[in-house]
Amino acid sequence: MSGHVHRNPHLIAAVDGDISRINFLPAKREQLIRQYGLQAEAQTPQQEAA
Repeated sequence: MSGHVHRNPHLIAAVDGDISRINFLPAKREQLIRQYGLQAEAQTPQQEAA
């Protein structure tokens, strides 16, 4: 998937809001997640234990 969420809001609908399927530009990732009201990926139990 393309990381052009800012140019193509339909991408969010195409992936059913699953941001793990979107290749974000790292420098813009957090900004775009906030801008579009997306949920960051849920942490796995292994990540929570770290």
